[in-house]
Amino acid sequence: FSFLLNVSATAISFFAIPITLRIMGLQNYGSFVFVQAAAAIVFTLATLQYWQGLLVEFPGKATCSRLLKRHVLRSLSFEMFGILMAFLVILALPLLSLGQMVVFSWTDLLLIILSTLLPTLGSLVAFYRLTDRYQTLMLVGLACNILRLVFLNIAWHVYPTVSAVIFSYAAPEILRSTYLGFSLFFRKSEASEGDTVAQLEQKKIYSAGKWSMAQAIADLPVAHVDKILVGLALSPEALGIYNILKRLYSIINMAT
Repeated sequence: FSFLLNVSATAISFFAIPITLRIMGLQNYGSFVFVQAAAAIVFTLATLQYWQGLLVEFPGKATCSRLLKRHVLRSLSFEMFGILMAFLVILALPLLSLGQMVVFSWTDLLLIILSTLLPTLGSLVAFYRLTDRYQTLMLVGLACNILRLVFLNIAWHVYPTVSAVIFSYAAPEILRSTYLGFSLFFRKSEASEGDTVAQLEQKKIYSAGKWSMAQAIADLPVAHVDKILVGLALSPEALGIYNILKRLYSIINMAT
């Protein structure tokens, strides 16, 4: 079931690309992808994946949801730092006179960063997996992709501008993260603090987070750095085409 939800969400996300291209044009779309890739790189380099340590250390160790929430909040603090660093670096990129950056205002850049990085917040993934609510996470993600498609169609017919497209990508992710965050904070505890069954080893959590961070950095060349290189060496148009082909390949590869 989760696999079908994941494929459906990816396919719906891909169907949003033609509408995006129709409104933004290939050049602006390539610049959009360039900013997304740059934000993802900075975020990966600046964020300790503490949440991966929670997935390693929590199962079978503790049943207290308040304890889990406390650690999830700590994990979120690392990720919020990564988002802040991404925003600061992206805002500084126009100083390098990069042609890929000139089409966006600082508000557009902020929304692009949020639309790119909010879906990658592993802290929420860890919480919903450790509380056996992973399907809820997947369903909310699917609803988010459908809502993005709806917003893009509205933008296409009512206000076909670059800023409207960026808002259409960011707004569903902000709503998704807000809903998941409220569900996290206002979920009733199912056990008391006394129900902790084993002592959590903080060093193991940090160690797993550091190794996961190193692995994520090692994956950057094929995940995002390639887009930066295409955008710098060729053109935004070439990057746009490259990203479309890469997304199509990922969908086919996932389905098979």
